[in-house]
Amino acid sequence: MKKTFYILIIFLLVILCSCGQKEAEMKLQGRWFNLENEYDQWDFNNDTLYVIDERVLYDATASKIKFDIPTLDYYEDTIWEYRDIKILINYKLSQSNDSLYGTLRNGHGTYDFSLIKAESYEEYLNKKFNLKFQLLENDSVKISTTIPKYGLKIFMGKTDSTIISKTELSNNLNSMKSDIKIFKDSIRPNELYEVQNHDEMIDEWFHIRVFADKQIPDSIITYTLQQTKTFKNQEKWKGEDVDYRMPIRIYRVFKNCNQTNPDSVKGKWIKWMFSS
Repeated sequence: MKKTFYILIIFLLVILCSCGQKEAEMKLQGRWFNLENEYDQWDFNNDTLYVIDERVLYDATASKIKFDIPTLDYYEDTIWEYRDIKILINYKLSQSNDSLYGTLRNGHGTYDFSLIKAESYEEYLNKKFNLKFQLLENDSVKISTTIPKYGLKIFMGKTDSTIISKTELSNNLNSMKSDIKIFKDSIRPNELYEVQNHDEMIDEWFHIRVFADKQIPDSIITYTLQQTKTFKNQEKWKGEDVDYRMPIRIYRVFKNCNQTNPDSVKGKWIKWMFSS
């Protein structure tokens, strides 16, 4: 009789653990963006996770996520091979279950780790920068040919009749000039030709991409930027007084339905300005 009772208790505990695991996995299901790296995206399904171009099995509880991921690693100096690296994430979810924060441990150490749940890149930016905006739709606008890492993001939302603006580095536009400098200094060349032509590429490719609410017209965008005293209107440079610096191009970003890739931004040039 006592043995049967213990077996029943163990059976109930197994069921409870299984239900708890399934509940945790249900809360994780969907697409998540890394808070610090918008290209690092995690797609949780029932029992599989798609991350770093790999689909792997994972286990999750209300506080831990565990999985193995094949990673190209080396041993004996020059010999490389794929090895399974164990990943352990200790985490907490926000009350709304759309933010995850904690630590990630792999074979190299333990790191702070945060994810934001979002079905699109636009939703991710809304949540990350805590500013509500709905991008304008225009089917004729094409995918921008600008290089994302050279583009400083500016966000403009509208509450009642008030326009709220901020850069990706500040909560407003008051430090626009210093934000531009900090952003340019943060750009790191990857390819050899980028290393050899780093300064020239920054001058040529640096631009501003404005994520503005659909209720905000282009004229208000350019007017708002001019009020920061960071730019001079290009008309002032016509005639004999010529400025030989590269102008800064201003692009407006448009809605790209279900877009998750930061490289697939639809954008239209609306103005170019000289920095003051």
